Amino acid sequence: MSHNVFRTRPCWFCLAPEGARIRIDKRGKPYLHCECCGTYAFLRTPSSIYGLAVVAPVVEQLVARMQSNPDYQLQQREAIRLFRNELSDTLTLRDSSSAATADSRQMDETSNRKTG
Repeated sequence: MSHNVFRTRPCWFCLAPEGARIRIDKRGKPYLHCECCGTYAFLRTPSSIYGLAVVAPVVEQLVARMQSNPDYQLQQREAIRLFRNELSDTLTLRDSSSAATADSRQMDETSNRKTG
């Protein structure tokens, strides 16, 4: 069971204007949950809570500016698109590398069985 302790605010991840809420879990630890994108971010250290105090107003300002300025919104959406492409490329490289490693292990195992 969790308790809502703060007002809704913009999500740091999907930027939904009122998607995120800070809650307290059953162990008394704070976490951020966005009802729009489903993200959970657990704030386990004092420094993460300090960051929340600083970052939350910045995200609120960013979302407000995006809502009031279509050109700024397009600029930020382009930055998001580029980041997503970079992330996708990184994941693709990692998956390719993992697959190559798995193929190499399988070949080694096959070779060891034949020689053993």
